[in-house]
Amino acid sequence: MPMKLLASAMALLLLAACETGSNLDDDNAAAATGTQAESGQNQGVDSQAVAPPPGSAEELQQIIGDKVNFAYDRHDLDTGAQDQVTSWANWLTAHSSLSVVIEGHADERGTREYNLALGERRAAEVRSYLLASGIAANRVRIVSYGKERPLAVESNEEAWAINRRAVMILD
Repeated sequence: MPMKLLASAMALLLLAACETGSNLDDDNAAAATGTQAESGQNQGVDSQAVAPPPGSAEELQQIIGDKVNFAYDRHDLDTGAQDQVTSWANWLTAHSSLSVVIEGHADERGTREYNLALGERRAAEVRSYLLASGIAANRVRIVSYGKERPLAVESNEEAWAINRRAVMILD
């Protein structure tokens, strides 16, 4: 009799283990359908992420984008850069109380003086595009940092391409 009792207990444990596995599958299915709260599991980070406040520096960086890049030794805006600056203009139109600074940057090649001048031409080109898009001149100022504030410190084409940029920041 004790052997039958032991066998029955083992069978119940085996069934319980299978049932627990089934519940895990149900929980995974609930998570996949977005009903994690009902299944008792924690919510994922993405569902708890809070959008940055409208008109904030975080919104500009994370949602709108705050940089445009330039070709080597150029200050004209290519099509992608024009699209980005148009997004900036639309954002600034929606947030009419904000003023910005356009920073012009260059890669490490060339003299300090040359790169300061190139950075200024890049920032001025972005400013001109914003003004042509209807943004008031008193809301946009420019500054050039030339090669003094690189994002990438390596000396290769990839790093140089990253550093040839204009950045829009809140004033």
